[in-house]
Amino acid sequence: RLAQAFPNEAVLGEEGGGIEADRLWVIDPIDGTANFLKGLPYWCVTLAFLADGAIRLAVTHDPLHDELFEAQRGGGARRDGRPLRVADRPAENACIGFSHNFQTPPEAYVEAMRTLLEAGLDHRRMGSAALTLAHVADGRLDGALAFRTNVWDVAGGLLLVEEAGGRTSPFLEGRPLRERRTVFAAAPAAAGLLEAILRRGGA
Repeated sequence: RLAQAFPNEAVLGEEGGGIEADRLWVIDPIDGTANFLKGLPYWCVTLAFLADGAIRLAVTHDPLHDELFEAQRGGGARRDGRPLRVADRPAENACIGFSHNFQTPPEAYVEAMRTLLEAGLDHRRMGSAALTLAHVADGRLDGALAFRTNVWDVAGGLLLVEEAGGRTSPFLEGRPLRERRTVFAAAPAAAGLLEAILRRGGA
């Protein structure tokens, strides 16, 4: 349907392949596939539109809970039409969502977790980077750290967090779009610690 509606724009997806282009729809039809296959209720459909070197639009749909998260660059973020804001809890009460895949060296994952625990922060590993980022934008989680992730897993969620008042690390700058990388997104109070983990190479 995207190809029919926007014939001059490319589509790139985890399941369907595609090509890179200056104007590009990025799709993951199921983010959290392992949860989906096991009947665990934490997965989503995620879509983002990239143009002129930036993420412009984001849509993440959680069909099991009938929640639709959406954002437009410069236009804010919403859940089911209601504005989103990241959490305003102090850093010592923060809870960080982790997203992990087995291309991540175990030492990097353990070191990042050690840093969070030593700082007194709680954490969760939910199984869907896209939905975890949507929940950061909605203030349910204070931050997210996605290890060695793909653009289709996080592009939409990064824009959701930015438009909800949070901070994110860049995905689109400096390296090929298909290259995996570790990113964070967080409410301002939790952003400094996650940024420090990335700077140290702990993820």
